[in-house]
Amino acid sequence: MKAQTLYSYAIQLGLLVFGLQAATISNAGPRPETDLERAFYDIGVIGYCGLFNDAVSEGFSREVRRIVERDAVDEQSLNAARSKAMTLVELEWSNRGLGGFRGWCRSEGVDAVKRFLAVPPSQ
Repeated sequence: MKAQTLYSYAIQLGLLVFGLQAATISNAGPRPETDLERAFYDIGVIGYCGLFNDAVSEGFSREVRRIVERDAVDEQSLNAARSKAMTLVELEWSNRGLGGFRGWCRSEGVDAVKRFLAVPPSQ
């Protein structure tokens, strides 16, 4: 009887852990919708994660300039994209909780740094 009870508790615990993992995955906040929002979001993640340096800043500036020129983005749209992206960064930071941001920095933060370092110099 005890083995069956222990088995039952193990199954319940497994289901609880699975449910918590599924809830964590499904509770991811809204994501950037445009290339410009993504660039601002990525630089925000870099800032929160302390991964900022001059080379990243220069790559970010080149990327934003490229997107603005390509899409003929006006000042109002530029400011709106920046504002939305920073709000998304704040929401995601809050969603991660204490210590949870470390994985965010190792994944999205490092990927964002690589993205901006890969932006070719302007010609």
